[in-house]
Amino acid sequence: MSYFNFKTEQEQEEERERELQRKLEEELELELRLEQEAKLEKEKEEELKKELELVKELEQEQEQEERIEQEREIEEEKKEQEDWERYYE
Repeated sequence: MSYFNFKTEQEQEEERERELQRKLEEELELELRLEQEAKLEKEKEEELKKELELVKELEQEQEQEERIEQEREIEEEKKEQEDWERYYE
């Protein structure tokens, strides 16, 4: 009888150890998954920052092109006005 009780206690201890091991493995898997998700999130954030910088650069280029075009138009208008003034002199 005492052998049976001892074995039962040993089996219970082994069961507890297996359960603890299983929980530890689950926690490690969860931790790994969370680390991977955090890494992916950081990569997405970096990509979004790069895209935002590109958008800003494009906006600046477009503004510069618009200013250049406006300056050209002003110069053309001035030249045209000067030509008309010379014509009427």
